[in-house]
Amino acid sequence: MSLFFEHQQGRRNYQSANGHSIANYCVIHELSKAIFKTEFENNIDKWKQVSVKRINKKALKTLQHNTQLLRKIGKDVTSVIKP
Repeated sequence: MSLFFEHQQGRRNYQSANGHSIANYCVIHELSKAIFKTEFENNIDKWKQVSVKRINKKALKTLQHNTQLLRKIGKDVTSVIKP
């Protein structure tokens, strides 16, 4: 996880030529909002203080929410990533 945060340092937006980088940013962005009430928490020490169970619970809720969005849009979805 540390390498991920180092890679994402300074990339606090949705602009990237690499879709995986955007997806990684979105995951940490959403989990940061749910757990820390911040836009993007890149302090690895703060993340280490959060239980795996809590992270997994918030991640599952995020996955379920995003799945609902995709299903609502339908088969013609091209994007649901919103800044």
